[in-house]
Amino acid sequence: MKILILYSSKDGHTKKIANFIAKNLNKNNFCVVKNLHKNFNLNLKDYNKIIIGASVRYGYFSFKFYKFINLKLNILNQIPSFFYSVSLIARKKDTLNNNKYTKRFLQNTLWRPKISEVFAGALKYSKYNIFNKILIYFMFKIIKNNLNIKKNTEFTNWNKVDEFSKKIEKLK
Repeated sequence: MKILILYSSKDGHTKKIANFIAKNLNKNNFCVVKNLHKNFNLNLKDYNKIIIGASVRYGYFSFKFYKFINLKLNILNQIPSFFYSVSLIARKKDTLNNNKYTKRFLQNTLWRPKISEVFAGALKYSKYNIFNKILIYFMFKIIKNNLNIKKNTEFTNWNKVDEFSKKIEKLK
């Protein structure tokens, strides 16, 4: 079975999750991990399953992610496809019901993934430019979060990612 894992990532954490999923699935399948932004012309019909991961930045997925989904909508609804979102807010709101960004996306798209999941991302403070550092500082101040935003912190529940992989593998 050939599985394609596409990721839309700003700072690399969604890619890290994609590689983790591939490692889990590669035991019994052939997985390919690719950057969604660089593979718009990819023939999705070459794969038996498609997994797409996208990060949320300041409340929104990237424009290129939306464009890709709309461009490939028909094939994504024909081949078993799966979706995961990654965001910093998911460290406290990590279900489809309480994560408003993922919930809004799934309600407003015609894509119908077989399984969708929400994973907490990472705060990669050292990678941010000064503008993003200041913005994050004020966001955390407004929501009265006592998290130390000046250090890199990973919030991903890897057991949850592992369970997502297992669910995908079970589906034929």
